[in-house]
Amino acid sequence: MQLFLIRHGETPTNVVKRLETRVPGPDLTPTGREQADALAASFVSRRLDAVYVSPLVRTHQTAAPLLQGRDLVAVELPGLLEIEAGELEGHDDRAAVERYHGTIGAWVAGDLDRAMPGAITGRAFLDRFDGAVEHIATAGDEVVVAVSSGAAIRAWVGLRVDNVDLAFVADHVLGNTGVVELQGSPDDGWTCVAWEGAGVTAGATDAAGGVI
Repeated sequence: MQLFLIRHGETPTNVVKRLETRVPGPDLTPTGREQADALAASFVSRRLDAVYVSPLVRTHQTAAPLLQGRDLVAVELPGLLEIEAGELEGHDDRAAVERYHGTIGAWVAGDLDRAMPGAITGRAFLDRFDGAVEHIATAGDEVVVAVSSGAAIRAWVGLRVDNVDLAFVADHVLGNTGVVELQGSPDDGWTCVAWEGAGVTAGATDAAGGVI
């Protein structure tokens, strides 16, 4: 199975670097809509069997241009949601943002029982995202797009993809409408083929507790 995990387009909270994880969340900015159009153009000659989104408005709006001219509708999966910020929600100060990403980095390093302040643990996040991927795989489609959020994609890939580790995801921020291309399945495991268009061969050495 070929799975494209795609971060949503730019939102106003992305611009000001504020933590915003609540549903339904903000719309895309004009730039974000342009990014979504450009994403669709990059996929225009590609086969797509299915498109999945999270409950966040920004993922629906990012996926909409991909669906144009195709006999497909976006399927919403709660498991693709952004990682809830909990007590850090709405903060844009450096300490809060670093604590958010540092907690996720600890999950990828193996501390899955650590909780985001006032919110989800790494184990609960992983179970949720795994469930979404299992649902996608069970449908039997061969080429699939799933639009989610940057932190969620990077965390899940760092935990579940064979040739990507914490050091890699810490060094590779996923831009708006950035694409991570995977091959594999839940049973056989996953390999990252490309990260934002660049080929991936092997991850670097883990650095426990790193910030992603």
